[in-house]
Amino acid sequence: MDHLLLPAGTSIGRHRHIGVEEVFYVIEGTGSARIGEEAADIQKGDAIPVLLNDVHSFENTGARDLEFLVVGIAREKGRLDVEDVK
Repeated sequence: MDHLLLPAGTSIGRHRHIGVEEVFYVIEGTGSARIGEEAADIQKGDAIPVLLNDVHSFENTGARDLEFLVVGIAREKGRLDVEDVK
């Protein structure tokens, strides 16, 4: 479990996790999420599932912080692989 804060105008670039599934729950703010080739606006109360190997990114498009609660489930205990994708 993690807490993620994206200040206004910032983003997390496209990447994937080889051995982790995640769910991002939006606590506050607005932004956009891209999972694979699908993009959607996100806001407080949204839950965004990210499956194994899904390429994903998030952008804060609002004027305030975009705040997430992130729950990750690893296939192998203690291992978190991150691979940047262009």
